[in-house]
Amino acid sequence: MVRSVAAVALVVALAAACGAPPADASPMRKGPYIQDVGPTSVEVMWQLGEPAAARLIVTRPDAATDAPRVLDVAPADVATTRVDHLLPRTRYEYRVEVGGRSWSGEWTTAPRPGDDAALSLVVLGDSRDGAEVSHKLMMRADELAPDLILGTGDIVDDGASESDWQEFFDSAGIALRHVAYYPALGNHERRGRREAPVGYRRYFSLPGGTADYYSVSYGATRVVMLDSTALGAALTDETAWLDRELASARHDATIRHIVVCMHHAMFSVGRHGGSPGLRDRWTPLFERARVTMVISGHDHAYQRAEHGGVRYFVTGGGGAPLYAKSGSPAAADAQAVKMFESAWHLLAVTIRDDRVEVTALRVDGSTIETTGWVDDVAGAKHAAAVAAASPAPAQAAGGGGGGDADLDDEAPVGTTWLWLLVAAALCAVVGGALIRRDRRRQP
Repeated sequence: MVRSVAAVALVVALAAACGAPPADASPMRKGPYIQDVGPTSVEVMWQLGEPAAARLIVTRPDAATDAPRVLDVAPADVATTRVDHLLPRTRYEYRVEVGGRSWSGEWTTAPRPGDDAALSLVVLGDSRDGAEVSHKLMMRADELAPDLILGTGDIVDDGASESDWQEFFDSAGIALRHVAYYPALGNHERRGRREAPVGYRRYFSLPGGTADYYSVSYGATRVVMLDSTALGAALTDETAWLDRELASARHDATIRHIVVCMHHAMFSVGRHGGSPGLRDRWTPLFERARVTMVISGHDHAYQRAEHGGVRYFVTGGGGAPLYAKSGSPAAADAQAVKMFESAWHLLAVTIRDDRVEVTALRVDGSTIETTGWVDDVAGAKHAAAVAAASPAPAQAAGGGGGGDADLDDEAPVGTTWLWLLVAAALCAVVGGALIRRDRRRQP
């Protein structure tokens, strides 16, 4: 027995001396990956095979005299560690250590609010079960070294499937070790478990907290991520939030550009087509705020559209089976869409001063097209100021987003409220039916 114990001790000592991990070292399943990067903070997440205590070691390579920062992390199913007191627009390296093993990466913090430094984005979506293509696109994203990666939803095929989530992190892991990833919620993330997006909420730590829609500011750009799968009262609340969020961004002196991202397209000539119910609610808000661009997925192709002075892009070629162009698109979609190609691809977006450039890159690196324009920031700010100074039309009490009907000032109060209740009930029924038709039961 003594000889046996001595032998085990010798093996452990030799393993430690050679740098080999102990036998109980837990393997890394997901990550580490970056979330919610700000000017002075960031979150690092990971999941081990079994929960285990870990250390997060942070260094600033450009400041050799700074001592490494060491954070002890308690065991957790999905570890989320916030690192504060960082410097804006600064590169940091990090290492996660567990039981003698380590995994490393880096991040660059965001600029200060209002900093008009150039912003580079990679946007892609609808990877679903196309792991091979998704991996190639994520490797290309890593090569482009963007400031942020945005996802347009349908990250996985089944949002309740642990194996699907593992497949995504296996294919995307390298890129997400270095760049913060901000996803929108797709209909496939809501599949299973009574349609609650359990995996989405479990594996991402996003600024919205308990909400499935949120916004993040990066320098002079506000990125607004929407939940286009919401229905009924949840959609009404989100629309009111969106109205406030866009107005706030346009009146914020530090914000010059507004990028909106969601899953379902406002305009599309693909298999699914546009979403009339959402379009009626949200496009007036986009136009009133003169947003820089709206990017979505859902239809597995690349599309560029214009409507009401706003540019729309569909990027749903992240790995899922591609869709052909519809032979009979709706008139509104056919009129808005200017470019369509069924191809696996990503978008590379650059915003520099008032110039915006979008390049659609196929999975092999070739270019579908590059389009650019000057974002009329001054005009958008002026329009927002005029709208704020103008008397607001009367709305029903508790009304949220744009689209509420003006009230008839001459109508008796009792009659007005009666008609409001009837109109609200009809809107709820018709709007819910339209949106269910657009999104429920879609592949």
